Amino acid sequence: MPARPPELVGVGVLAVALLVVILWAAVLRERGDDLRVFSAPFFGLWRYRLRVGFAAPIALGALVIAYGRAVAERLGWRTALLASWAATAVWSISLSAATGWSGLTRSLRSPYDYAPVLPVLHRLGAGSFIRNYVADLGRYPTHVKSHPPGMVLTLRILELVGLRGTGWAATALIALAASTTAAVALVVARLADRTSARGLLPFLVCSPWTLLVATSADGLYAATVAWSVALLAVAATTAPSPRASAVAVGAGLLVGCSLYFSYGLVPLAAALVLAVLTRTARWRLAVPVIKGVIAVASAWSLAGFDWLAGLSAARGFYAEGVARSRPYSYFLVANLVVFGVMVGPATVAALSRRLEPRVAGLVAAAIAAVAIADVSGLSKGEVERIWLPFVPFVMVALVGLARRPGARSWLAAQAATAVALQLLIVWPW
Repeated sequence: MPARPPELVGVGVLAVALLVVILWAAVLRERGDDLRVFSAPFFGLWRYRLRVGFAAPIALGALVIAYGRAVAERLGWRTALLASWAATAVWSISLSAATGWSGLTRSLRSPYDYAPVLPVLHRLGAGSFIRNYVADLGRYPTHVKSHPPGMVLTLRILELVGLRGTGWAATALIALAASTTAAVALVVARLADRTSARGLLPFLVCSPWTLLVATSADGLYAATVAWSVALLAVAATTAPSPRASAVAVGAGLLVGCSLYFSYGLVPLAAALVLAVLTRTARWRLAVPVIKGVIAVASAWSLAGFDWLAGLSAARGFYAEGVARSRPYSYFLVANLVVFGVMVGPATVAALSRRLEPRVAGLVAAAIAAVAIADVSGLSKGEVERIWLPFVPFVMVALVGLARRPGARSWLAAQAATAVALQLLIVWPW
């Protein structure tokens, strides 16, 4: 079935908008503005890098395009989820390694990321590190300044369980981040049906967002949010019982954990929880969810970390840092264009049509969270990484399009976009 006019219009608008923000950035630079975004609107460097390593993601993408839907429909439900998890990991690794295996550990080795703070944690001990986290932020790398201490503690935990070094840490983080696909599919299965979820799986596997699953800590953040929503969806679609309440507490615990990974996940987590409770009308589950969040927040507070003070300090450092060089008006538009590219042309096409009613609330919640993040001005650039947790839930819009005979062409467009981004841009993550 050929693409319908509204779908083509949506993709066309995105293409034009991308060209506009590229030219706009050039004008701003000519005027003397330092955007600190070197492949504007993307954060990286424009550089064509066709290497033999691209054979792997192209071949894997071709397999998913040709057989992904059939395999997802024929496998048992749990096996399909596990297969999508593994496929996401392999596809993401193949994309990142297409230009060299060092890309898989680049962010962990970066002086701007979280790992450089580990020696400080070793010296002070976890307790002292957490208690003095806000006071010492000025001495820490950029990513640490912008986030709560959850990720640094996670890296330390990986060390304690024997996963020392960037290689093992990257392996663990990729494995966890890739599970986002299975979690989002589980949410769709619970709020809609398994047939819809199976159709969505190949799109979640082979899309631009997975480009950063293997290279950015934000992939872990995406998985944490996704599994919190999945647990809530399970609880909300199970008959009321102590077990359902316990699962909802688990959802709250994961929501709480996500808030100590990134301050920016508050609107996303809140909007998605609200969407699930609205869809299922199981409002009483809000109580156990809140209990789980409070439990995590209390533990961090007892350990000595003040979340609000951390947020205030992070905003101060951001305002005094790169944000000063990035005009609000430009990034208000450019952020959305970049996000449109990361969700992929198929998602943009799906958003141009009427959404599947059973998942429309979920998509609307994710889009509302994106809008809040954009208007706040706290995400000027780098949203291909920062907004990674938002992407899979906006991609739920593909549920309707994925059932159409022409879905394979749209899946090919998703995979081609991911390969093109890796081919043309040198990413810092």
